[in-house]
Amino acid sequence: PYLDHMVEVNDFYIYLLRAARENGHKVKNFRVEHHNRHEFKINYKKVILQPDAYGQYWIDDDTGFHFFLEWDRGTMTPQQFSGKYDRYYNFLISEECKRIYGNMPPVVLTVTPDAERAYELYRTIYAVNTEINWLFAPKPLVETKILDQIWIGKEGTPVSLLEL
Repeated sequence: PYLDHMVEVNDFYIYLLRAARENGHKVKNFRVEHHNRHEFKINYKKVILQPDAYGQYWIDDDTGFHFFLEWDRGTMTPQQFSGKYDRYYNFLISEECKRIYGNMPPVVLTVTPDAERAYELYRTIYAVNTEINWLFAPKPLVETKILDQIWIGKEGTPVSLLEL
C-alpha cells in the first residue's frame, strides 16, 4: 500500500507538470513526504506535520501558490481524516510556517478516489473550521483537468487552481 501511495503522489506531480507545460507555467519545489516534515511546538506540545507532498505552482514570476498535498486512498474514516485539520491549522498559524513560507501560507489540496469521497471529506473538514484554504477533488478529474474548476472550495463550489 505504501508503494502504491507513493506512485499515486508522483502521478499527481506528473499531471501537474503536464498542465503547467501546456499553459506555459512552472511547478517548483515538488517534494514528497520524507522531505517535507515539519516539527513545531504549540502550547509546549510537539506537533508533527508530514504532508504527502509540497509544491509550488507559478503562472508567472509574480503569480502562484504554495500547496500541501494529501493523497487520500479512502482508508481513513472521515473522523480520522479530520484529525489532520488541527495539525495543519496549528502549523499554518505557527512562527515556523511564517519563517518558511512568509505571508503566503500553502493551500491544502486533497485528492480522493471519487467525487462522493471528496464531498464527504469536504463536509468533514469544513464542519471543523473554515480558516484553511483546503480544496478537494476526485482523482479521475485531477488526472485530466487538474487546473480547471474541479476543486471543491470553502463555499462548496468548484474552484480553479489558477484562481488562487
